[in-house]
Amino acid sequence: MKFYFLIFSVLIFSACSSLIPRAEPESLSVRDLVLHKKWVRSTLLTENTGYRQIQRSKAVVAGNYVAVGNSLAGISVWNTEDGKLIWNEAVQGGVEGGIAIYKNRVYAGSGRGDFFAFDLDSGRKLWTTEIHSEIVSAPIFDPSRGRLFVTTSQNNLVALEADTGRIIWSFSRPENSTLAVRGTSQPHLVGGKIFYGSSDGALIAVEAEKGAALWEVQINRGKKFRDMDFTVLSDGDKIYAAGFDDRLICLNLSGQILWTADGGGYSDALIDGQWIYYPTTQGQIKAIDKDSGVVSWTYETQNGTPSGLARWKNDLVFGESHGSLVVFDPRTRKEKKRFEPGRGILATPTVAGSNIYFISNEGNLYSLDLDYKIVR
Repeated sequence: MKFYFLIFSVLIFSACSSLIPRAEPESLSVRDLVLHKKWVRSTLLTENTGYRQIQRSKAVVAGNYVAVGNSLAGISVWNTEDGKLIWNEAVQGGVEGGIAIYKNRVYAGSGRGDFFAFDLDSGRKLWTTEIHSEIVSAPIFDPSRGRLFVTTSQNNLVALEADTGRIIWSFSRPENSTLAVRGTSQPHLVGGKIFYGSSDGALIAVEAEKGAALWEVQINRGKKFRDMDFTVLSDGDKIYAAGFDDRLICLNLSGQILWTADGGGYSDALIDGQWIYYPTTQGQIKAIDKDSGVVSWTYETQNGTPSGLARWKNDLVFGESHGSLVVFDPRTRKEKKRFEPGRGILATPTVAGSNIYFISNEGNLYSLDLDYKIVR
């Protein structure tokens, strides 16, 4: 009886198992990295028939919105999925430096010297404050104080009340440089101190509460362009700053220089684990040990200088000033993908999940999808 039961069980199991779909052998499926365009939209309000201005504004993603500034037009907000325009606002002098979003508000400064707050959903203007100096960097938000900090082209650092736009304090210093690169250093807040760079190559530390000067250190050693437009990085008790055509410097929070590495900097660097990935104005990306300043490797970009860096999984994403968007593997030091938008990219790309957003030098906002797909 047991023998017949065994035979019956084997037959039933064999019949059932034949009905179960079998997975194809893994060797027949190949995963490939795919980069493709989801949508592209012009951020210009009218056709530009004059000269092209620098487009450096980094796109900011908030929920289903992606917002960006345009140095000729102003601000525009789009749906991340289909690229539908939510609203746009013309701003005299344009919005070159970038924007910040916090608590459903969009904050931005203009080339004419005005600073604005808009409602993210509707685009309704909430307030305007006259700064009286061109603003070409993105603001930062301090949630603990409810304040915004922004730098101007005249090396001023301004603190504003986020709810009303009231100026709380303004810090200024003499400008000693006559020849400067367009742009200013975005403020960086660490432990009650704000760090930013000046057009004459100084790194300045200011007390965040009342705007009192703490110290300054000369970063750029008097070469042709002395600007310190690089956005300061911090990691623990160390900060990192760079001059346009000189070097990257590591300092402690008291302003003492710990190490230097050759190569001028302008675009956003990235700290990842033990490494600083540093885009230089000489058309390179360097991997630098963040503790010692030792350069592990140097990669030469193909088409101009690299933009600021973003990270997608273990890869770096950046634009070339006269070329493409590049996906780069820092472990192998090899490019993995390229996307050509036309006329290059100066703005730092924004990575949100598998999506990449950036504004091109022509003022077009791109949404790209980057992910591994199974191909046959």
